[in-house]
Amino acid sequence: RMDYLHSNIPDYSVFVNVMTEITGKHRISSEDPRWIQLFGMTVLPDLMAKPDLLNEYCVRLALNNPITKNFNQLLEQINIRMKVLLKRRSTNNTAISQECCIGLYLSTVFFQYILSNCDIREVFL
Repeated sequence: RMDYLHSNIPDYSVFVNVMTEITGKHRISSEDPRWIQLFGMTVLPDLMAKPDLLNEYCVRLALNNPITKNFNQLLEQINIRMKVLLKRRSTNNTAISQECCIGLYLSTVFFQYILSNCDIREVFL
C-alpha cells in the first residue's frame, strides 16, 4: 500500500484518497473535484524518486478501467490542461505546467504498466 510514502509530503493523505478513488471501481466524471485535487498536488518529485509506489494503483486501474474508463478520463483531463497551456504561452504558466507534468508522469507510469503486464484490448475495451 501507499502507506509507506513519505509522511512529510503535505498532500500525502489527499493523494492516497484521490488515487484510490480514480483507480477504483466507480467512474469519476469529468467535473469531479478529485481531478482538480490530483493535478494540484506537490507529490511528483517524491513519486519520481520511487516509481514503484504507484504499482498498486497501476494494478487497480488496469482491472477497473474497462468499466470505469477513468484512465481515459485522466488522458482527457491532461488534454484539457495541455490546451490551456498552449493558449497561455506568453503568460506565467507555472501552475498549469506543473499540472501537465503530474498528469503526463502518471499517464506514462500507467501506460508502462499496462503495456508490460496486460492485454491492452482488455484494459481499453
